[in-house]
Amino acid sequence: MVAQDSLRIKAALDSSTVGITVSDAETRLIHMTPKRPQTPATPGRPGLDVAGLYGGKLSALFEDPDAAARFDQAVVSGTQADLEFNGRHLRLIARPIQDEAGKQLGRVTQWQDAPRRLRSNRKWRAW
Repeated sequence: MVAQDSLRIKAALDSSTVGITVSDAETRLIHMTPKRPQTPATPGRPGLDVAGLYGGKLSALFEDPDAAARFDQAVVSGTQADLEFNGRHLRLIARPIQDEAGKQLGRVTQWQDAPRRLRSNRKWRAW
């Protein structure tokens, strides 16, 4: 029963229209939705070895140390962060995964492509 539920949850995540990562309590990657045209914000860049990301921290994807720190902070605190990644603007929304007693088991993070929204905000601030 648990194995079937786990497969059903994985299939649901993988069919999402938003890029999603799941990390353990130490923020190490344990699952990432597959990259598809409808999920443009799935993390990665040309030539990236996605399999090599598993077990490591996703903040290592960010070349800018400030962006990596902001990403880690969002994942740990369960908040959101607007970051530039590989020339794209992303909104990362992280939420904790907890057991029934409230113990932190990990995090789930949505990676949303946000270029239009951010361009619009920049124009508004400049106006």
